[in-house]
Amino acid sequence: MARGEVWNQIDTLFRVGVFKIVEARLFVAQDDAKPLPKAFRMLVSIRVLGVEVDGGTASNNFAVEDGKVCVPIDVATFSGKLDGAITGWEGVKANGSGAGSASWADAEYVRYTLAALGKITIPVAAIFAIVPGIGSILRALLSALPGEQVAFTLGTVAVDVPIHRTNGKVTLPPRAVVPAWWS
Repeated sequence: MARGEVWNQIDTLFRVGVFKIVEARLFVAQDDAKPLPKAFRMLVSIRVLGVEVDGGTASNNFAVEDGKVCVPIDVATFSGKLDGAITGWEGVKANGSGAGSASWADAEYVRYTLAALGKITIPVAAIFAIVPGIGSILRALLSALPGEQVAFTLGTVAVDVPIHRTNGKVTLPPRAVVPAWWS
């Protein structure tokens, strides 16, 4: 019985030209000791200009199940939050049909949608102090941000996480890494 990361993805949420200003790193981990409907947790880690601003801590992960989610962002001089919801949480058979709550034992995937809106205050002066070698073009673009706030939308549609089994029993995939954020 163990926990391990089973899915991850990086989404660019706000871009100015070729510069990635805000990115979300999404991670899903599974506890193979729990029944499938309660076995998954997700971490959304926000990065601004490549710097992690939410700490990726255990307090920022949440259960994968239908309902509202909120990820606070309050690290150093960045502040804000990501509010959203998980919908359509279900087990899915290989042919794509929903397994439904009575048939989780037959599920080969879990599927859901995470949709969220966020707003981060970006302390432009602090960024310039932290990253002195920032290019003049990026400096001008950041200085043009209205009120130093960036609003963004995080939408992940139909996330499919495969369920691994050994002799019919739910297990973690080979080489699954134990996530430090799920204590």
